[in-house]
Amino acid sequence: RIFEQNFRKFDYTISNNASKVLQEYFCKSVAEKNSNFGNARFVRNFFEKTLERQANRLAKETNLTTDKLSEVCTEDIIRT
Repeated sequence: RIFEQNFRKFDYTISNNASKVLQEYFCKSVAEKNSNFGNARFVRNFFEKTLERQANRLAKETNLTTDKLSEVCTEDIIRT
């Protein structure tokens, strides 16, 4: 939920498939957490890494549209 709020705050969108992958990843991460796990910090770091992956992916593309620039896809989530 925090992750998706950050997306909306910065006008990013997330594909339906990426949203499902994201939910599965966070559920697994929470289930495996240890005493050093911090939910907000974990989500913020994951959010930043996801945007970095998205930027690296888009840097290889041409013909970028506003929609492409604002959408995070499954590849950006999985690689993070």
